[in-house]
Amino acid sequence: MTRGGVIVVFPITWRGSAVLASPHALDSVHLNRLVTWLEDGLRRQRPKALEREGHTIRFTAGTFRTEPSWNLVALATKGSVEVLPHERGALIRYQLNFSGFLIATAVLVVALFTPFAFRGAHSVVKGLGTLALMWVWIYGGSVSVAIWRFSLFVRRLYSAIDRTEGARNTSRKTGRDARV
Repeated sequence: MTRGGVIVVFPITWRGSAVLASPHALDSVHLNRLVTWLEDGLRRQRPKALEREGHTIRFTAGTFRTEPSWNLVALATKGSVEVLPHERGALIRYQLNFSGFLIATAVLVVALFTPFAFRGAHSVVKGLGTLALMWVWIYGGSVSVAIWRFSLFVRRLYSAIDRTEGARNTSRKTGRDARV
């Protein structure tokens, strides 16, 4: 899997793409299977809403959810994944929007940390700088990890499809049932 490109509209939206390598371009059957696997994987993350239209999956996760922090879409307000044919396999383009988390962390930092930021600061500039640093630490760190985990999810899912397809091809040749 190679990274096709990344566009960041800081600090709210992340757009990434990846080429899932295959010896040849994938036909519509394989593309549909790939989209179905992505849809199932996203459904297991329990977003508020999930819809599929052709080779595009859109989901809404919501801002204030009681999902565990390891949930892939817990920080994303909404997102989409699109699978397109590519001469070397499939191109997956995805977009994650973190606008709800942006607002939530700004409110959290101001509400909880303002008294501490200005207590030891000798100037307003130092206090505001401390709040900004806290916000960047909480928001930037959390979103960076969420983006990394989502791209890892796409790579691992494709790897699972490869193993399953390889096992199916082997079982067809040998006539045995392959367990994955």
